[in-house]
Amino acid sequence: SGKLGGQQLRLLLKALDLPEKGLESTCQDRDAEWSIEEIKHELASQNLYRMQQGRFFAALSLEEAEHLRGCMHLLSTMDPARSQWPSTCGMALRCLGSLESALDDSLLDTFGPVLDAAELNYQLESAEQCFRFTNSSADFQSRDLNI
Repeated sequence: SGKLGGQQLRLLLKALDLPEKGLESTCQDRDAEWSIEEIKHELASQNLYRMQQGRFFAALSLEEAEHLRGCMHLLSTMDPARSQWPSTCGMALRCLGSLESALDDSLLDTFGPVLDAAELNYQLESAEQCFRFTNSSADFQSRDLNI
């Protein structure tokens, strides 16, 4: 029929490293069938991964991170009515060392609506793996390499 559905579609999406949450939301309808063109469109647009528009990642030195964290704490003590910071804008400070340690999470500090905004973690995972590669890390798992 030229379409994938049910278990075949689920296995394809799993092979593409779509996180479990994404599999559940994408394959809600067990009878849903996708044509090859629909699959191509979903992959090209990255709709499957729920990429968040306007979300950016930047690598900082230790000194820059210290200053940014200080600014985040100053912003949190300000009166929101007097602050010029947009209420829909958030910042998260992350550390790869924490991710690679027993903590298994890179999050250090947040300001604003950061955690509420991310539906799936694929965008974060891909940025973390990119920064790990840039940092000359060598112990990548097979899923990390596929991202």
